Amino acid sequence: MMAYFALRPEGYAALKELVGSDRKIAKRLGVDPSTLYRVIHGQTEVTARLIAGAVTALGPSWLNILFEAVAE
Repeated sequence: MMAYFALRPEGYAALKELVGSDRKIAKRLGVDPSTLYRVIHGQTEVTARLIAGAVTALGPSWLNILFEAVAE
């Protein structure tokens, strides 16, 4: 069985409330704004770079707030 990470909408909303805009979040997480847009809108899966950027910029406690593991 495979699994993947998905963005938790409520966790992202909390982060956006703290940071301000999608563009600012993308910059903080070290990803291109277009990549973040595609993840937010379900057009692409969460990337390892996005996860690593979140842990680096926000700390490991945000991992469970922003992402959930989904079993296929």
